[in-house]
Amino acid sequence: VKGGLLLENLTLNKYDPFLASFLNAKLAKGLASVNSSFDIRQDNDQILGHVSLNELSVSGLKLDHRLTGKPLMTFPGIGVKNGQADLGKQMIHTGEIKIDSGSIRLLRLEDGTLELAEMPAATGAGQQEISPESGEGKSVQKDPWHVVLDDFSADGMTVRFTDNTPMEPVEIVLSGINAGVSGLSTKGDRKGKVSVEMNW
Repeated sequence: VKGGLLLENLTLNKYDPFLASFLNAKLAKGLASVNSSFDIRQDNDQILGHVSLNELSVSGLKLDHRLTGKPLMTFPGIGVKNGQADLGKQMIHTGEIKIDSGSIRLLRLEDGTLELAEMPAATGAGQQEISPESGEGKSVQKDPWHVVLDDFSADGMTVRFTDNTPMEPVEIVLSGINAGVSGLSTKGDRKGKVSVEMNW
């Protein structure tokens, strides 16, 4: 099966109810466009082929705390190009990911926990298969998927961290964060490159 998918100017906050069970923040606003293609086939019981993310662009993304409504993250622009998933090899190449500016707010509560840890988290069920002999479900170990972070860059980021555990709260602001990552992989001993610069 071959085909493609083109979606433009999706209003992301409309999809927040569908993401609420596994996204630890409220999708407050943002627009997205997606251009992808796929070539998928079945060989016996195995699904083979490729899914390509030709381009993904997100603008004006804003995530709020799901309980308090306070802003957590804002990203004016996120772009992804040339991502690919190999279904047979169970390998994902992220392609080129670029984030233009943006801000992240982190809060440590009085009891020492991070604010995000207090938010409802997703619960995922393990994979099961049915035994022909007993008809009962049993857990099976699936081969893991691997991810290669080909090229990631973030420019002009700001991270604001507030620690409420001391008697007098402490605030740390990291600004002008420029980060780059390339060639990182979850498979084997492959070495990647990481670079970070910031002001504080």
